[in-house]
Amino acid sequence: MQTGLIIGLLAGMLHAAAAQDRPAPVIVCFKNPDALKRDTLISAEHTLRRVEKRLGAPIRTVYGECPQIRAFVVGFVANPPAIHPPDVLGATRTAGDAILPDTRIFFRAAAAMLRNPSDQNQGIALGNIITHELYHYLKQTRHHDGSDLNCEFLTERQLLATR
Repeated sequence: MQTGLIIGLLAGMLHAAAAQDRPAPVIVCFKNPDALKRDTLISAEHTLRRVEKRLGAPIRTVYGECPQIRAFVVGFVANPPAIHPPDVLGATRTAGDAILPDTRIFFRAAAAMLRNPSDQNQGIALGNIITHELYHYLKQTRHHDGSDLNCEFLTERQLLATR
């Protein structure tokens, strides 16, 4: 009986220690998901999940209203506003040096870069654009280091990469 209690306590302590070592999940909130087809959104979500380890945090996606104030909000917008070049793929808000958890993804600009803009390909491209913007937020940098997650100009090949 005492041995079982000691083993149980040790297992509980190990589980608690392992939980402390895990980074908190990043909640990614897809606002106005009705702007896109369901298959496109699912493909974008799968693309985000593939890069969790490289971003250093598990990713959880939510559709519609965000349950947490600190969620990374992704708004899907057809075209960029006039303050951006017409071919910009995404933009994340900033305040001073801080990168805020609020981004807009311009889905028509992304589709225009694809030779085959199927729902799945658009989703992969959008997922990679979201990953790029999420990288800026998580690392709190505006800098582009040229890596496949953080290069300044994404090519069609990079947009469709399944990493």
